[in-house]
Amino acid sequence: MNIFSLFKLKYAKERLVEEATYQKVVNEIANGMRSDGLWAKAMDKAAGNEMKTKALYIQYRVQSLNDETLMNSVAAHEQRIIAAIQAIVSIGCRVEGDENKGWRIISLKKESKDLSWKVRNLNELEAFAIAAKSI
Repeated sequence: MNIFSLFKLKYAKERLVEEATYQKVVNEIANGMRSDGLWAKAMDKAAGNEMKTKALYIQYRVQSLNDETLMNSVAAHEQRIIAAIQAIVSIGCRVEGDENKGWRIISLKKESKDLSWKVRNLNELEAFAIAAKSI
């Protein structure tokens, strides 16, 4: 598969996710569910025009759902980091650094006092945690 095909697939997926999000908003409206805060914002921007209020509400609600998805993704990512670090600490190591610079794992056991490892990303951090627990 070439790079052009990969881009086409990426954008196709994004369009399908967007369509599903709009469908979710339509279903919410049909079931009488509405975010009053977003509705008030839409009314304010529409200056009394009911059709414009509805259109703006849909736009704002879709963005709100996208924001929720992003925040949940970030929270899940942070939980993965915390779990990996806790697993590494539980076997007697110290973890320094952060996601931007990478992590340095330092053994605190006397027999391997001078050992340290550098991991560059979350996948490597999790792999180290899994491998270390099995030793």
